[in-house]
Amino acid sequence: MRKVLPIAYCASAFRAATPEEARANVRRARALCKYALLEGFTPYAPHLLLTQFLADEDQVQRELGINAGSDVMRHCEAFFVCEEDLKTSAGARAELDLAEFCYELLIFRVSRAELDAVEFTGSDVWE
Repeated sequence: MRKVLPIAYCASAFRAATPEEARANVRRARALCKYALLEGFTPYAPHLLLTQFLADEDQVQRELGINAGSDVMRHCEAFFVCEEDLKTSAGARAELDLAEFCYELLIFRVSRAELDAVEFTGSDVWE
């Protein structure tokens, strides 16, 4: 019987001013998920998943997504975050506070350099 991996919440910047910045943010989020998986966790990145069917620029839908992510976070054992995104993303900072102080999750701060080194072998649908 295989071991069930604990769930890790993955947070990084998502909103962007340009299409290039948006692609870079999505790439980093994907890399953070792969990084978490390679560390032995099942990754959950609500900003990648929920924006597939919710409009991040619509405040009502954005709040719905934030609340859904928070509901899942309480079932997680770890929290992975891109360290540099904490300087620019209010959302990632708020999620870190929730993970650290409310749910007392194990925190992994990952640098952009570490995420830039992650290689992808899956679908390029995100490119």
